[in-house]
Amino acid sequence: MAAAQLRAVVVGTAAGCANTLFWKVNQWVMIHLFHCRMILTYHMWWVCIFNWNSVIENLGLLHFIVLFSGLFAVTLILNPYWTYKKTQQLLSPTDWNFENKATENGNFNGETHRKKRI
Repeated sequence: MAAAQLRAVVVGTAAGCANTLFWKVNQWVMIHLFHCRMILTYHMWWVCIFNWNSVIENLGLLHFIVLFSGLFAVTLILNPYWTYKKTQQLLSPTDWNFENKATENGNFNGETHRKKRI
């Protein structure tokens, strides 16, 4: 099966599932869980701020940097982006793993050149 035919089959299958109730419920559950994770990260900030003296006393510098850089990244960058992307996928169903994106050499994502056989 050629790569273009395989891509059409996979994209058609993914797009066909988007009309099912199971797929829509799954998207709503995932969006809800992203919101729950946001509440959890806000709670972690709350606990760290209100126990600041204990955090400073008990965490080493490396652990402090890792904890707060990760918490910062998840709270302000990753959670909003993931929630936005899942909401967009719910409103306009596409399978982003198999989008037809051309690269600079004219091939589709993941497509390789075939070697000529003699």
